[in-house]
Amino acid sequence: MNNPEPERRGTNALFHPPIPEYPTLADWERRRERLEMRIRAAAGIYPEPPKTPLNPTVTGETQIDGVRIQNLRLETAPGFYSTGNLYLPTRLEQPAPAVACPHGHAATGRFEDTEKFSVVARCVTLARHGNVVFSYDMVGVNDSMQIPHHYKSARAYLWSVSLLGLQLWNSVRALDYLSSLDEVDSGRLACVGASGGGTQTFLLTAIDRRVSVSAPVVMVSASMQGGCVCENAPHLRLDANNVEIAAMAAPRPLLIVSATGDWTRTSPDIEYPAIREIYKIYGAEERVHHVQVDAGHNFNRESRQAVYEWFGRWLHGEDDPDRWIETPYELPPVEQRRVFPTGLPDGTLTEEALIDRFIAESAARPVMNRRVLNTLYACALNVSLPSAPSAEQVDAQFHPAKNADAPLLLIEKSGNGAQYDPAPFLEKGCSVLFFNADVEPTPDRPSHDLTFNLSDGALRVQKVLNACAYALTLSERVCLVGGLWSALALPYLDEIECASLHLEGVERTDRFFEENAFIPGIRKAGDLAAAAILRAPHALRLHGIKNAEPYASVLQAYANADVADQLTVSPEPASADDILSCFA
Repeated sequence: MNNPEPERRGTNALFHPPIPEYPTLADWERRRERLEMRIRAAAGIYPEPPKTPLNPTVTGETQIDGVRIQNLRLETAPGFYSTGNLYLPTRLEQPAPAVACPHGHAATGRFEDTEKFSVVARCVTLARHGNVVFSYDMVGVNDSMQIPHHYKSARAYLWSVSLLGLQLWNSVRALDYLSSLDEVDSGRLACVGASGGGTQTFLLTAIDRRVSVSAPVVMVSASMQGGCVCENAPHLRLDANNVEIAAMAAPRPLLIVSATGDWTRTSPDIEYPAIREIYKIYGAEERVHHVQVDAGHNFNRESRQAVYEWFGRWLHGEDDPDRWIETPYELPPVEQRRVFPTGLPDGTLTEEALIDRFIAESAARPVMNRRVLNTLYACALNVSLPSAPSAEQVDAQFHPAKNADAPLLLIEKSGNGAQYDPAPFLEKGCSVLFFNADVEPTPDRPSHDLTFNLSDGALRVQKVLNACAYALTLSERVCLVGGLWSALALPYLDEIECASLHLEGVERTDRFFEENAFIPGIRKAGDLAAAAILRAPHALRLHGIKNAEPYASVLQAYANADVADQLTVSPEPASADDILSCFA
């Protein structure tokens, strides 16, 4: 009766079809809303963090023909800086469009200027064409030296803090800054990036409607979802891929640029037609376009030219391709364009102190709104109560009572419920169903495994829910008896009459969850306290709680719902009589 674990996907899995069919606009809009919430939660920006003052600081300025280049620092979160160059046309018709330019995985980041891949060429040319352009660093690249670009941490993932999330937040704040400039028309904001910058482009476009035009280059693929940790965060693509995320731009103007020599080679036949189907739902096919360049992975002149023409059309209302030509330029040396040419200023927070601050600030903003709490918790666990699983789907042993209408005790064997003998319960007229919440180890995990798949902890919680659903097919009156995994399943168990949980030794700390119940986002979602709060107003008994202080919010939630009598918090283990009293 073991339920096999689902096949695990990785970044190189093939998604076919890349986008499911959506019969109506309403169907797609519901899906789009769910995807946006998934992206925001995975990135750690739901609920949205406070938008603290950006404190923009120009640390230097140079000038070339037609363009002023400022070395700019923004404080996108307290003590955390986004760094880059602001390209300003020397002759500017105000207010002008503005373009956010994430650079991608070029060898020299925002300074890359080769025939195959040039970041500065697009910035200079877009500025010469009358746009304000902000080219900003990936986290851990060039002047962004506070957190390394390879950063990932199990503890940080518990709080939904990731490299991807930090970069996405920097992009959101880049739009905030550009919108604040007197020179900029905040209704004409665009974003363009290639490779990893393409990933940043379609993620920002997906979650921020202020992006009115976008062009992700050589990154929209159904067969490769991004190979860097900065393009992956736990739970980001549990049931989606970059093609569907890119389609979230609809009905805003979107240009897809692909290449014959990389993972976007199938774009004319697979990815682009799938995205076009979403635009058809809006009746906006003229707002999506595709160009394929016969080259390897690139952002070469031909690719850039396609972007210039697209932005010219949608930002400036001009379709003449001869108007948008890249002309030669000579840039000052890189050192003159650095924000921190001699390194970070003294006293600047770096990796450990910053991550501690991000976590502390998140913990200091407890979520009391039930809707928000439920959303956060659902995005962390990503599990559900199935409708009616069969016995073959549940690893369980059933001990029926003589009375066919007997209430049922559902006991988690992998928790502290394993100490119970079924005999006393059967004698009292209760059926007993023991179930196993263990999961098989996964020795060979695909690349960026948790971006696409549930953690083992979440799979254990799903096994609890499977057992609960099966138990409800056996009896309308069910009491769940278990430990940690059953406790984490509480928000999904409204149909379960009572839950009696033994939590001795279970701690509400980062270290405990990192070592015993690693589920990304679970600490940000409120872990066991959130689960118990979302259980209200239904009966809940927590046993083995030596210190009730970490559960004060649970007591308050039950009191606020005027059902304090439905909650018991006890330092003692539950006896058989305690459990049977659930059915009194």
